[in-house]
Amino acid sequence: MTLSVDCRTAVALGYEEAIDTAADGDILSATPIVLDKGATAYDLLQYSGLDVEAKASITGQYVTSIQFLAEKQCGPASGWMYSVNGEFPGKSCSKYTLADGDVVAWRYTCSNGTDLK
Repeated sequence: MTLSVDCRTAVALGYEEAIDTAADGDILSATPIVLDKGATAYDLLQYSGLDVEAKASITGQYVTSIQFLAEKQCGPASGWMYSVNGEFPGKSCSKYTLADGDVVAWRYTCSNGTDLK
């Protein structure tokens, strides 16, 4: 599996909170990580060594902060979203089981995902 984490959209919009987290917008460049079969997108993020905060909900874990950049810090519609192989799964990261070769990207959005291409 490969993991990357970025806040490029918030940096491009000039949000100091994001710039302080990663001036170039890349918190973690694409990094290969080996996990056991059955690992989830949440497990992968936790294994990265980054500071991760999440809250449990009825649908699973919801990531509220990565590397101290939290939801709503860069506008009311800002927060973390993840994609697997370029697609946004639409389910909790703790419910998405990964497969060998999956590419997971955690990205900070400032507009409920409409700014992520």
